[in-house]
Amino acid sequence: MSKTYHVIGACVANVPATSANGPQLLTLYTGQVLPADVPADRIEHLLSVRLIEEVGVTVVAPYDPVPPQRVEISGVTHAPVPAPGPTPTPPPAPTPVPAPGSATVPATVNARSKAAELIEYGVRRGDDRAELEALTREQLLARYVRK
Repeated sequence: MSKTYHVIGACVANVPATSANGPQLLTLYTGQVLPADVPADRIEHLLSVRLIEEVGVTVVAPYDPVPPQRVEISGVTHAPVPAPGPTPTPPPAPTPVPAPGSATVPATVNARSKAAELIEYGVRRGDDRAELEALTREQLLARYVRK
């Protein structure tokens, strides 16, 4: 009786096998069983790099209603791998609330920015508010946008 192997790595590429259309190179993914006609040297290589392992018992599919149990494969007892649960979504980041009457301060400014936004941007950069309020919008644009 020939041994049966299944893929335990993420993927195994270029596995030679014979099909009704002749020889082919297959790509197999986790849990898939290798065809019986894979050459022995290829199986030895895949075993040595731990991409496949011998199937000693029936593999329980993730959607199978049978409860998980300890499985012995290749003489080593493996505990069942718990199924991944839903990924918790982090709470949304609080949005800063601007003070009443103040302009919303963007992270950057551009040629369409209002004078109040340019002033707030300059204050955040450490410039004097009184000096900035004395400038026109064109002067503020020249200082922060059209450098």
